[in-house]
Amino acid sequence: MMKIFNYRPYVFFALLILFLGTFLQAQVPLEGNFTFDKSIAPNANGLMMEMSQPANLVTQAIQNRFSSFSQAKMKDMGKGMFAYEATMYPEISANTLTYYFRVEEPTKKSTKTKVFLFLSPGYDNFLTTDKYWQEMQNAQRFLTLIPDEAQKLSLKGEIETVNEAVSSDQKELEKVVSDKEKLAKEIAKMEADLQNLKKQMTELEAAETKVKARIDEKKQSIDGLNQTLRKVDGQ
Repeated sequence: MMKIFNYRPYVFFALLILFLGTFLQAQVPLEGNFTFDKSIAPNANGLMMEMSQPANLVTQAIQNRFSSFSQAKMKDMGKGMFAYEATMYPEISANTLTYYFRVEEPTKKSTKTKVFLFLSPGYDNFLTTDKYWQEMQNAQRFLTLIPDEAQKLSLKGEIETVNEAVSSDQKELEKVVSDKEKLAKEIAKMEADLQNLKKQMTELEAAETKVKARIDEKKQSIDGLNQTLRKVDGQ
């Protein structure tokens, strides 16, 4: 009997490897020799990580984390690059280092935001995993935390936007309710005025009937007098 080859497990593992490869490439910082700042060094060893979040939120997330753990001021170097000079950042190193960041906007070739991190003890020297394994591991961990921080900022921004919209709608609602109450008062006043006018109309109708009755009575009296006058004339 011919044995049928079961290819399904191999397809599953191939897809799993492909998925994990894509996931790791997108989520794990990569170490390499990247373009740096020409005024210091054209290229430098550092870390690069791709992130799905917008560049402005990624930048804000990095700056927020540094401001939480360090008093160092950010130095804007232009073109998406900024640095924290001579800074002790305990999450990465107990030593004083300069931390260079470059955040690149997505492009047609890459739909992800690219974040570069270079660690320098001074001048044109840069840390590598070979010599500074712990610092580079800590730096990688730092970068892996940024997407969640940026996502939180995005959600907070959305919440703030919705809250502002709710606040605006609340003010509009208060105005609508106020206008409604004013109109209700005007209607109540108009209804009261209408009842008063109806009362006056009833009184006028009664007065009209009374006056008409008097007039009819007087007319009848005149008719009687005229008849008497004619009788007197006919004698």
